Amino acid sequence: MLGGVLLMTASFNLASASRAAFVAGAVVWLWLGGVTASGAGATNDLRQRLFAGEAITFKASQPEAERAVPAPWLVEAARKGIAVNLSHALISDPLDLRHAAITNGFRLNHCVIKAPADSSFAVFEQGFDFTDSQFAADADFTGTVTRRAMVLRGTTFSGAAVFTDATAEDVFLAQGAAFLGKETKFNRATFLKSAGFGPVPGQPAASFSGNSTFEAARFAGPLDLNRVRFGSGTNSQAVFKEIRCERAAGFRGADFRGAALFGAATFLGSVAFGGEGEGPGALLPARFGGLADFTGAQFGGETDFTQVKFLRPMPALFESTTFKDRARFSQAQFAGGGIFAQARLNALADFESVRFNGTEDGPAVSFQDSEIGGRANFAGVQFNGSADYRNMHFGGEAAFNGTVFAA
Repeated sequence: MLGGVLLMTASFNLASASRAAFVAGAVVWLWLGGVTASGAGATNDLRQRLFAGEAITFKASQPEAERAVPAPWLVEAARKGIAVNLSHALISDPLDLRHAAITNGFRLNHCVIKAPADSSFAVFEQGFDFTDSQFAADADFTGTVTRRAMVLRGTTFSGAAVFTDATAEDVFLAQGAAFLGKETKFNRATFLKSAGFGPVPGQPAASFSGNSTFEAARFAGPLDLNRVRFGSGTNSQAVFKEIRCERAAGFRGADFRGAALFGAATFLGSVAFGGEGEGPGALLPARFGGLADFTGAQFGGETDFTQVKFLRPMPALFESTTFKDRARFSQAQFAGGGIFAQARLNALADFESVRFNGTEDGPAVSFQDSEIGGRANFAGVQFNGSADYRNMHFGGEAAFNGTVFAA
């Protein structure tokens, strides 16, 4: 009898334990199912909001998982003509907008695009806005066309940034943009309105850490490169060969740390490399830390190199350069001399108080076979080395009072 009681008690305890385990398992299953359903619901809700064209703003303090937005969703929405407007989103997979016709707005502000982004040959009818966003990998805008503003204010490019053959039909705004990759290319790009890289209230000037090339680019509107830093060392290059600037171009305070190559460039409007203003807000003169090459360049408007410093002990090259309007070089410093052979200065040529320092391999300055059509002002110039004026032609008054020739 006792054995039977023990057996019944053991069976009851086992059944109770089984029921408890079942209840616990059911609770866990229901909880997990609720979490999964909640996550799926949040995902579906985000997708619905995106495809409804709603502006979606995440908090910067939110975990990355909560701010993640799949790139294919953005691509699908954009290709369907739905406005894309995200702030503080995280996009981890490749953003492929190649050859897309994007008819509505495309705005990614304060977002992080971790994978490569390719918008080559896409057309943005309403332009795009990547203000304060970060491209952590390569960004390709080859052949991209923007009908409205192309906005890259405060945008960071950690990899290569390619805008070759791109067209900005409206304003191009890149104030505060940081191009950190080894190569940034604007070759043959066209800017039909203003192109702004210089500082504005709330944004510093843009900066290029590696090589930057604007070869054969066309600027139909004003170009602002004031205070822009080009390169991080003497081995870098800023290439402006064969560019065409049809209106005013500003390079005041620009810092060319490596080679600056302007060979065969055409400037139809005024060009300013010299300083302007006084006090904290003044624009300092441009600085050339490496080779400065303006061979064959044409300056159609007034050209200002006042107080500009050519710091590398090698000649600054202005050979066969044409200045159709006034050319101002007063108080400029040429640490390695200057070559103006076969140059044509059609109006005032102001070299007052310039300092030309020759090197063992070259003269302080060479104006061989050059021509100055207007007044030539060499008052107070200091030549530390030989000065070559062979076959130079002066078409107007020439002033050399106070000039110092030192061997």
